[in-house]
Amino acid sequence: MKDLKRKNVLLVVAGIFIIVLAGLSGYLVFSNNSKINTLESEKEALSQQYLKAKDDLAVASQSIKLKDTQLSEKDKEIESLKQAKNNAVREDVAIDSEETVKEPSVPKTASIYDNINGSDDFKNKITNALNLLSEKDSEHFQMTASQVEAINEYNDFGGMQEKRNIYIGADANAAITASLIAHEAQHVYNVYVDKIWSYHTKEQELPCYEAELSTAQSLGAPAFFVTSVQSQIDYWKTQ
Repeated sequence: MKDLKRKNVLLVVAGIFIIVLAGLSGYLVFSNNSKINTLESEKEALSQQYLKAKDDLAVASQSIKLKDTQLSEKDKEIESLKQAKNNAVREDVAIDSEETVKEPSVPKTASIYDNINGSDDFKNKITNALNLLSEKDSEHFQMTASQVEAINEYNDFGGMQEKRNIYIGADANAAITASLIAHEAQHVYNVYVDKIWSYHTKEQELPCYEAELSTAQSLGAPAFFVTSVQSQIDYWKTQ
């Protein structure tokens, strides 16, 4: 009788164990299926994201190609404008130059000292600058004397050229003023001797700043002024 009870207990325990194992197996299968479904969903989502990113990349690539094409066209347009600027002719000096081709390339008055127009202070500064230029830089003094018709007072620092007339913002330092004169005289030479009629271009400006630097160095102009002229030369060399 006791053996029978023991067998029944063992059977019950075994049954319970089997039921537990079956339940655990079922739970594990369900759990794994759920994880598999989740992973499949994530995989599908990532796949969709990849495809979208691929499409976006293709669109971006086309956009970049379009921008490259537009930039290339702009570069060509800029180069064309630069070329047009470099070939631009100042009609006033061109006509004036053509009218005087057969005439000697010298001002009507023998001495540039006789054609200094401005206040007494301006005339004194220009005279001192011309004297220093004559003494230490005969090349640019002769260029000024032979090519410039008149030196006129300029109400700003620096200078400008209009046909054979130059306008100078005279400085108290004669070396600086003489350097400005050399710069503007070179402009006159460029136009009437070398026939460079373009305006504010490398071929027009670079020789003038080089002449200004040469004079500044020969005449012992202040270091800050020499440095500023050199910076202009460096700029125009890149144009």
